[in-house]
Amino acid sequence: MVITGIGVVSPVGTGVQKFWNSLIEGKSGIGYISHFDASEFDCRIAGNVTDFDPLQYFSTKEARNLAKFVQYACVASDEAVASAKLDLTSIDLDRFGILIGSGIGSIETLEAEHQKFIERGPSRISPHFIPKIIINEA
Repeated sequence: MVITGIGVVSPVGTGVQKFWNSLIEGKSGIGYISHFDASEFDCRIAGNVTDFDPLQYFSTKEARNLAKFVQYACVASDEAVASAKLDLTSIDLDRFGILIGSGIGSIETLEAEHQKFIERGPSRISPHFIPKIIINEA
């Protein structure tokens, strides 16, 4: 394995330079959970990605249909490829890969579709449900 480029979407910045500068300055990406109502939880702090606008990278339709974790993975991957100065048209893509670490895909989608199932039945579940919750989608 050879690491030739890096890309970052994180609570302290999107993009390697912003991420690095935040680390050097000692900035913390930890704060109160802002993406959903966490008032019922004992812990209400987390690392929130707050400076990410999907419309800077995707069409409205793509942004709507791609789970946040997939958006993050695509943006970080694009940055990694760009920083490596790779020409993907001249690479054997069977020997090329991007490593992404995650425990699960979109919990938000899982919760929303489960709620639809309970309230309105299985016919109301989105056809995008499975692709949006599996990490392989990224």
